[in-house]
Amino acid sequence: MGRLDVRDVLLHLRERGTTVFLNSHLLTEVERVCDRVAVIDAGTVVAQGTTDDLLRKPVVQIRVGDLAAEAAAGLIGRLGVLPGAVAPPTYAKGAFTVHVASPEDVPALVRTVVESGTDVYEVGLVRQSLEEAFVRLIRDNRLGSGEA
Repeated sequence: MGRLDVRDVLLHLRERGTTVFLNSHLLTEVERVCDRVAVIDAGTVVAQGTTDDLLRKPVVQIRVGDLAAEAAAGLIGRLGVLPGAVAPPTYAKGAFTVHVASPEDVPALVRTVVESGTDVYEVGLVRQSLEEAFVRLIRDNRLGSGEA
C-alpha cells in the first residue's frame, strides 16, 4: 500500500507541473510515473530522455517453430546484417527476437526468414519494458567500454 500511496503523490505532483527527482531500482514504478529518465552505470549517464525515447526501439518476435541449431545460427547471421537490425538477434523457444530501428524494418526480416525456407507462424512487435531497455543500455555501455 505504501508504494501505491507514493505513486499517487508523485502522479499528483506531476499533474501540478512539479519536478521530482526519483532514484529507484523499481523500474516498473519509474516507468509508470516518470516523464524523463536517466540511466546511470558506474556514475556515468549512458542514456537519458523521455520514457518513450528510451523504449522506442521496437523488438520484433518472429515465431517459426523449432529449428536445428545450424539453421537457427544461419538465420541469426542473415537477420543480424539487415540494415534495420540494431542488436544481434536471438533464437529461443521457436522464435527469433530482433531489435530494429523502426517498424518499417519488419517486412525485410520476414522476407529473409521466408526466403530461407522457414515457415513463419506469427510476427509481432513486442513493447520493451523500461527494465529490458535498462539492461540493454547497460550491456551496450559495458561492451562498448570493453567491460563484460
